[in-house]
Parts: sequence; C-alpha cells; structure tokens
Amino acid sequence: MMDSNSNGKQSFLDKGTITALVLVGAVWFGWSKWMETKYPGGKPVTAAAVNSDEEKAVPTQAATAAPTAPIATGTLIASPAPVAKEIALESDGFKAQLSSDGLALSHLEIKGYTTRDNKPIILGAGPVPMFGTGLVGRDDRIAFELSESAAGTWVGVANMGAYRVEKRMELVNDGLVKGRAFKVSVKASGDLAAFPGFRMAVSDQIAAPVSSSFLAPSYDHHDWFVGHDDTNTRAVVDPNKPAAVDQKNVTAVALSSHYFTAAVADKSGLRPEFHALPVKKEGDIFASTGFVDYVPLTKGSDFQIEQIWYVGPKDVDHLRAADESLARVIDYGMFAIIAEPLLWLLRFFHSLFGNWGFAIIGLTIVVRGLVLPFNIYSFKSMKVMQKLQPLIQGVKERYKDDPRRMNEEVMKLMRENKANPLGGCLPMLLQLPVFFALYQVLAQSIELYRAPFIFWIADLSVKDPFYVLPVMMGISMFVQQKITPVADPQQAKILVWMPVIFSFLMFTLPSGLTLYIFVSTIFGITQQFVFMRDKSASAGSKTIREAKA
Repeated sequence: MMDSNSNGKQSFLDKGTITALVLVGAVWFGWSKWMETKYPGGKPVTAAAVNSDEEKAVPTQAATAAPTAPIATGTLIASPAPVAKEIALESDGFKAQLSSDGLALSHLEIKGYTTRDNKPIILGAGPVPMFGTGLVGRDDRIAFELSESAAGTWVGVANMGAYRVEKRMELVNDGLVKGRAFKVSVKASGDLAAFPGFRMAVSDQIAAPVSSSFLAPSYDHHDWFVGHDDTNTRAVVDPNKPAAVDQKNVTAVALSSHYFTAAVADKSGLRPEFHALPVKKEGDIFASTGFVDYVPLTKGSDFQIEQIWYVGPKDVDHLRAADESLARVIDYGMFAIIAEPLLWLLRFFHSLFGNWGFAIIGLTIVVRGLVLPFNIYSFKSMKVMQKLQPLIQGVKERYKDDPRRMNEEVMKLMRENKANPLGGCLPMLLQLPVFFALYQVLAQSIELYRAPFIFWIADLSVKDPFYVLPVMMGISMFVQQKITPVADPQQAKILVWMPVIFSFLMFTLPSGLTLYIFVSTIFGITQQFVFMRDKSASAGSKTIREAKA
C-alpha cells in the first residue's frame, strides 16, 4: 500500500485501484488481440462475385463428363453424375437449385436480406454443392432419380446394384423456420454387406483474405461450428492458415459467414463423424468443404439417417426452432449467459420504440440502474478516502522510518473508517462482463445487421463512419472524470488517459457499442451531480478520527 517518491518521502498510492485499472487494460488488449486472431477478416462475398452476368458462375455438375474412376478421398471438386437433373426451388426463405446429383442444393439466395452494398446474400456458391449425399470414402455423389411426391417434398431414388438408396427432403412450411428448414431422411436397403455408409457435404465459397490489424480488425469471416452433446468446437476458416477439422460423435455442423449459416442437425440414432478439408483455391474462388460421415456399426438389412437442415440468418430463435442443438451456432463468447438476456431486453425495447438505437439506450438505463447501488457505495468510499488523505499522509510522515508500522496504521485507519481503496473500481469491474457480452450481441445478432439509428448512423453493427460518437464518448468520459472525486493525485493522472484510450479503441468497433458507452457515461455524469448535491452521501467522513501517535 506504499510507494516512494523521488524525494525519499512516502506517499500513499492506491495500488489496488491502479492494479485493477492495469488489469482491465490488459484484459481489453488481450481480448482485442484474441478477437483479431479469432476473426482474421475477409472481403464479403457478393452475388456479383459469384455469378455476375452468368459468366463467372461455377459450372454445374450436369455440364461435366462422368468420371472413369472414383476420385481419391479429400479432393475438393467431386466427380459428377453422368446425367444430372436440376430444378428451381423457391420458398418463403430462399431461392435455390436442387440437383439430382446427390439431391444437393446450390446458389441459395437468402430472401429478406442483402449485403451492405445491396446485393443478394448467396450461400452454397462453392464448387461442391451443399448437402449432397454420397458414400463414405468417395467424393462423388449418388445419382438419384428425382421426383416431387407432394408439394414441398422431394424424393430421390438410386439403385446401386446390391442395394437401393432413397433420400427424402421435406420443406418446413410453418413456425419461425417456415421456408428455411428441411426435414431429411436417407435410407439404404437391400444387401448392405459392402455398403460403406453415407457421406454428406457442407461447402461454400468463403471470404477472400484481406489485411486486418488490432486497430482496424475485419469481422467478415467464415467459421465451422461442430456441436457435441455438451460442448462445441469452432474453427475460423482462414485461407492463410490451412488446417483440417476432425470430430467424432457430432450432433450439429454449420458453415457460417458473419450473419448467415448453412447448418445440419443430426437426428439419427448413430452419431456421425465430421471432417473439414483445408481451404482450397479454384481459380479466383476460395472454398471450404466438410463431410459428415455415417459409418454403419453393423451390416444390417436397413440403414437410415435423419437430419434437419437450416439455411438462413443466424437468428437464435430461428435456429433453436429448427433444432435446439443449432442455437449454439451463434458465438456469444464466454459471457453467453449474459448475452441472451441482453438480446431479450433489446428486443423488448425495440418492440416499444421501433428503433434499435433507442433500444440500446433503454438497455443502457436498465444496466445502469442495476449497478446503481454499487455506484453509490463507490462514491461514498471515494469521498471517505479523499477525507482520509491528510491523515494518511500524517501517518506516513510519522512512521517513515518504520514501513511495516506505517502500513499497519494506514490499514487500521481505513478499516476504522470503513474505507475501501477498491471501491472506486467495483462498478467498472462489474460492468465489464456486460460490456463484453453486449459487444457480442451487437457484433453477432442479425437483428442489428444494417439497423439504422438516426442521422448519420445507418448501421449499428459497424463503426461510426464519421467518428462522431467516439469523440462525444471521449469528451463525456473526460467530464465525468473531472467531477468524480479521486483519492490520490497520481491515480487521477493515470485516469485522465482513459477517455483517450477508449475513444481510440471505439473508432473501429460497432457504433451500437459506442452508443451504449456514451449514454452510460451521460447517465454517470447526471448521477454524479445528484450525489454531489446529496449531503448524506459523504456522511461517512464524519467518523474520521485524528491519527494518534
């Protein structure tokens, strides 16, 4: 609790508070570097980049020749069926092409959303069609005879010598996932002595790598999600860091961009394995492909798997409605337990105001209200510490030749007057989990994607284009510090840099997060003025006694 100045005199330095501030800064820096590594960045893929003028589209497998022999396992582009029939699908949620080659989907255009430059959202634009069914150990897909048995139900049948394979796809036409999900079953029957099992592909074109740094991170990325019973695995798809993903006992798999996903939930009695290949480049296209493999444990007469497919926005309610295991596709980080209630509150305030910016303001007021008792305690503690400073300085002068006794007397003085040197940091530390959780909500939730606020803020999920909010936030933090009592002058010198540091960091973070901090600071300034007018807030200082020898 002591420090020595250059004149040899002992001066009280609130090391606990400064240590906490340094820890906060270190956590923030480390977290930012981790986010930079977690999301290495990428240029968003647009429909124009995929199929502009129909000249750059990836050729369909019907247009290619049949293979003369199976392609080795692990190659990116699978062998085509000799004859492939394609039909156009359109639901309330998307438009796509359905091919008889594996009963696979390709070029899924998500309805209701566009890119930030107003172009269609396209999934399944990679060289391997999405959700195509093949056999384990082979990368070509089963050539089905495709038919539509009823409205919204498609059936593919393939006779493969000793056994027969039937695949059935039923579009979900009700609930939150109406037009965005399929119920799927694939069955093999006959003599299965040589049947190797089913393989299903999940593949997409991914963002091309672009430069990213700590000060200007890019959060447009693709990642794999692999779910297990009670845990999950995530792996960022980075062309600069080729790596495979291998998992067993899988419950769900998803290949996602920042706000959209193609996901599969397993509903079979047999848990599959998952293998994702390193990123491959075909021409100008980067693509990532993974295989969900179902290997029979015994050679029975029938072998059947069941799945739920979901294609669309990463909306936690929609994903959960498709299947409970898919709710974890959205990564809210280590504070997910806080993030989901915050999202619920945001939705509640949005239902009242009809504007996500005002919903953030409403959420800010609720959070500040929850930590208000701690703020009151903090203010009283700082006032007591401020009153104690002359007495603490006297103790230091009296026992400057006996550091141990000096420390004991200082601690006794604070204990008798109920002073807590960490009291000033407590509210800030309590708000850090909320801050990080809210960051994840603003960065991950589809609700805020392209959501405008007022005037120049056209998208709360990206940075303020004119940096007005970060500057206003920095000014308000500076004002708050000037009117907040600080026990130690050296601590005040350290704190004066906090507005500058936070403003600098907010330049590249979502404007919705900056709005939250700005409104929270304005609330804090108002609260501080109320505290300063309340004489009872500093009543604790009346108990301060004079230091005795």
